[in-house]
Amino acid sequence: MSAMRLKFVAAQVTLGAFMSLSLNAQDFTLTHNNSSAQINITNAGAGVLNWKVDGVNNLSDQRFFYRVGASGPESLVQSISSSPTVSFIQIPNVLSKLDVTYANASFSVRTVFQLTGGTGASGTSGLSETITVKNLTGSILDFHLFQYSDFDLYGLTGGQTAQYSFDALGQPYKVSQTDGIRSVTEILNASTATIGHYDAALAGVTLASLMDGSATVLGDSASAAGNPTFAYQWDAPLSPNGTLTISKLMNIVPEPTSAALVLAGVSALFIRRRSVQ
Repeated sequence: MSAMRLKFVAAQVTLGAFMSLSLNAQDFTLTHNNSSAQINITNAGAGVLNWKVDGVNNLSDQRFFYRVGASGPESLVQSISSSPTVSFIQIPNVLSKLDVTYANASFSVRTVFQLTGGTGASGTSGLSETITVKNLTGSILDFHLFQYSDFDLYGLTGGQTAQYSFDALGQPYKVSQTDGIRSVTEILNASTATIGHYDAALAGVTLASLMDGSATVLGDSASAAGNPTFAYQWDAPLSPNGTLTISKLMNIVPEPTSAALVLAGVSALFIRRRSVQ
């Protein structure tokens, strides 16, 4: 590729133009308002590497694993293909979106990430993820998908709790992790496929299970405290050319009580200054 062509591509990305390619790219950084999220798509530890809000990282690790059939092991989704198809849109403070598809002869896994930051110093940010698994064969495919998330709110590893919430059908449609000052909440879209299993555990426990070479079934623990992680498991017998679609939104926000305390402190300071004048 000529130097002029390289400069043109760089200018396109800087200006937020659409880029679609198939390559061994490593890291993409989504940025929007007060937030950024770094995503690696090909390394051994590929996944969402960090999620910064107002300059502070809140995420240690988020990865997706899969298994075909009842026996292990699970594998990271990037092992499906060493050359994923990637589409990247970065329009400063307007749209920040990454679309990655891994495919082989039997199936494909497509993940679309979109970051929506809040205003500066608000402490708020949103990251949506839509995952689509497609059976590319003419036979039923026994597919199992896992999502593992390790949040360290405000860069801290302790003093936090993770708790699942359940709908009327007993489905864990939401999980919240908080340190009492801020929280991250992940909510699954109502049309998302049925969750087979879930688990809240201490850091490293679930990840070790997913990487130990044996088939994993998550333990269905609804809460964990200390340095927690949380995970989901979808079990889907996909029909020929069938799909599994998962849509969810994660939000980082200050806890209402802490926001109220900050507001009260600002108000008290304002009143004091007024009385001195």
